[in-house]
Amino acid sequence: MQKLSFSWTFIFIFLLTHICSAQMNKIEQFGSNPGALDGFLHVPENLTQPQGIVVAMHGCLQDAETYANETGWNDLADKYGFIVLYPQQRAENNANRCFSWYQEGDINKDQGEALSIRNMILHVQAQHKLEKIPIYATGLSAGGAMTAVMMATYPELFDAGAIIAGIPYKATTSLAGAFPAMQGQVDQRPDQWSALVTEQNPDFKGEYPRIVVFHGAADPVVNRQNMVELAQQWTNLHGLKPEQVEVIENFEGNTHVTRKNYPEGAASPKVVTYEVAELGHALAVDPGSGPKQGGQTGKYAVDIDFHFTYWAADFFDLLQDQ
Repeated sequence: MQKLSFSWTFIFIFLLTHICSAQMNKIEQFGSNPGALDGFLHVPENLTQPQGIVVAMHGCLQDAETYANETGWNDLADKYGFIVLYPQQRAENNANRCFSWYQEGDINKDQGEALSIRNMILHVQAQHKLEKIPIYATGLSAGGAMTAVMMATYPELFDAGAIIAGIPYKATTSLAGAFPAMQGQVDQRPDQWSALVTEQNPDFKGEYPRIVVFHGAADPVVNRQNMVELAQQWTNLHGLKPEQVEVIENFEGNTHVTRKNYPEGAASPKVVTYEVAELGHALAVDPGSGPKQGGQTGKYAVDIDFHFTYWAADFFDLLQDQ
């Protein structure tokens, strides 16, 4: 009986892993890969006219599959009809699988990991004939910081981004500066923050991507001050002032959540922040089958009856039934 129990447990785990893995396919070749990253793609079955591409980047100590399962991005993609691309860090690059948001050679335009992710996106566009489709970036922690990197270096590529427990673009350019940046000790004026972005594309005349930021007020790893600095960086890029803000407490009846819209009263705000009381360094999820529910709890995913991914997709204008 003991052997039988072990065998069935092993088979169950194998099948569960296979089912989870089957949601995504690895991209074997996507062109130049100076950052030595991997990429995985989720395309809903029978999808003919995708609404967009979401580029979803995991946090440290995670991989693409874990992030897909905990965020629920694939479930939303299946329901609303869009594609999800998951860049993945290799352990050979970083033992903790962190994206290199703090390395000069990985966060400048057309260099390192930033270029690898850009080439993944162009590959997916070409393979699926999606050259004119909207593209969105999102990520948690190091993946959130890398989201800021991608929007700063390739603003023409992205329509919007969602940063979860992330850090402003170029808060540091070295490993030594990473920890002070994470603790919110890098304080600059809004124009100084935005200059770090505009220097990447001095001839860019278009509109910068819209941005939504999610952050736990009790985050001990990436201090909430980074949410404030991100809002300053991106409101300045959009020609807004941080004080031009609409504050919505108890958002959607959740006493933990405060939403801020920039500018005040805008039907489609350029910058939005969600601060979640008592949440540490984690995603907020709301497992269930309700229309605004989703995600799974995990090491970096906490059930507080508020699904970050749903509200990111809402900000991206992806929640339109097929």
